[in-house]
Amino acid sequence: MKDLSMPSEIAARVEDAHAAKRRETSSQDELIARAAHELRGPLGSIANWVHLLSQAKQDTALQQQGLAAMQRALQLSGRLIDELSDVALLRAGRVRLRSGLVDLVAIVEMAIDKPRATAREKGVSLELTRELASVPVLGDPDRLQQIVLHLLGNAVKFTPAGGRVDVTIDRDGTSWRLTVSDSGPGLAPELLPRLFGDLHSVDFATPRAPASLGVGLTIVHHLAELHGGSVEAASPGPGLGARFTVRLPVPALVPSSLGDASSSRADADPLAGGSRATGKRRATQQPPRLLPRA
Repeated sequence: MKDLSMPSEIAARVEDAHAAKRRETSSQDELIARAAHELRGPLGSIANWVHLLSQAKQDTALQQQGLAAMQRALQLSGRLIDELSDVALLRAGRVRLRSGLVDLVAIVEMAIDKPRATAREKGVSLELTRELASVPVLGDPDRLQQIVLHLLGNAVKFTPAGGRVDVTIDRDGTSWRLTVSDSGPGLAPELLPRLFGDLHSVDFATPRAPASLGVGLTIVHHLAELHGGSVEAASPGPGLGARFTVRLPVPALVPSSLGDASSSRADADPLAGGSRATGKRRATQQPPRLLPRA
């Protein structure tokens, strides 16, 4: 009688495929569950304040307090929804870059203002060190700013008061290197390979951070790859801080001598491929919006 059973190696491959599909489904289910859980907080705050203000008499102070609380809750809800949508678009391959020759130094300098204000409030030092006057890359300024904001936001969020966050930009062979280092809780070595997955779960030895779906580093990973680059994480261990490094390719026509810190940047618009900047900043130089919605 003919043996109709599958060869063992084919059966193993089929089982591996089924296991991968189950893991993907589980990951998606967990992301949806986490999103629903995190959104309950800000939405519940809005509902409570709406009820309270509807019952209150003319109390200007209470109204102002309620409006401020609802505004914070709406901003938080929007950020959580944006993270969820960003990951879905990136995983589906539906993000397209509007690439041109841009200056990474200018992009970082524009992106750093918001996390610097947050760092100041927390008592965290945030410093930018750049060896180069300009760092030309082929990329989308909005997406590059998004990379910077995610890395700096994480670093400031997990660094305790009195700590510091350092940002450096330099050249490493054929790559520009953007490094964000912090003196926060650090990471165990076994966690490093999992950081850029869709749902990493890291147990920091600090109080719970503001709500997040935990996919910021996944967004950074996808966007760096879309720019032909990469991102990696390193840490000496728990309690010893962490370092995240993004590498982006140096454009082929950029000479190795480019980037003398004494050279002038006044004649170039960093976000317009070298044309002279005049008047107001271009719209693309504003703080970056998140990825376009489907």
